Amino acid sequence: MALLEHVVQPQEEGLRTKDILAGMGLSRREISRLHTTRSVFRNGENERLASIVHAGDVVSAHLSGKAEGKALRMQGHVKPVYECERFVVVDKPSGMPCHASREHPNDDMATLLTRQYGKNARPIGRLDKDVSGLMLYAFDQETAAFFHQQRNDGDLAKTYVAILDNPLFGEGRLEFHLGKQKGTKGRKVMEEGKPCAMRYWALPGRMVRIVLETGRTHQIRAGLAGLGHPLAGDKLYGGDTREIERVALHCASLRLVHPDTGKIMEFQSPCPLDMRKLQGEENEVLW
Repeated sequence: MALLEHVVQPQEEGLRTKDILAGMGLSRREISRLHTTRSVFRNGENERLASIVHAGDVVSAHLSGKAEGKALRMQGHVKPVYECERFVVVDKPSGMPCHASREHPNDDMATLLTRQYGKNARPIGRLDKDVSGLMLYAFDQETAAFFHQQRNDGDLAKTYVAILDNPLFGEGRLEFHLGKQKGTKGRKVMEEGKPCAMRYWALPGRMVRIVLETGRTHQIRAGLAGLGHPLAGDKLYGGDTREIERVALHCASLRLVHPDTGKIMEFQSPCPLDMRKLQGEENEVLW
């Protein structure tokens, strides 16, 4: 969950809480959602949108789901999970692109890190915009090449957790072929596609833990949807969006070998709030 805060200025005396939130860059829809989830505060106490604010008040909003990425872009500063001269590990929120694109030329994670560290941040692998979790960025070409080789050798590994519309049971290995769907951004299970493989372990509720053996675009999302198990919130692949508005997929762990020390390092990221709510308290699993 991301936190946005604003100290009310003298010229803002007498405005309403919702006016302050709008001035913080939040849309009317986002403000309404914050109100519904009781995520708006003034001086640490839950606040109504129509309340009058006074100079010196601290208005805060607790953002989750897709809005977390927007909050990070607005703050312009990334809190790393780990950092050194050669690379950084971050916990990317949903709603934040991992690298620049035509739609997001300068508000992506790589660009924010480049500005923050004064070095060109090169993503090692990728996560879709609405997928949350751990990402690795190298600060020079030599380090990037080192980590890419680790990926090929299997020494750099990630574990994902997902919440499915239709649960898988037990554990197993899935093999299929993915091909590009013409005229769309999506992929589809088809015989003439590229081979894919991944292992899964069912967790309580509809949650599943996944380790990839191959790294294809949308492998988890398109592959599971094609096998009859779409991810919750995944509109592109037919997932149910009534309970969660983004793809219920999170990169929960990352293992790598440090390029200087040779030490094996492991990082973990708890499952985000929107996925924990979807999972339910009786089935709560951090990852």
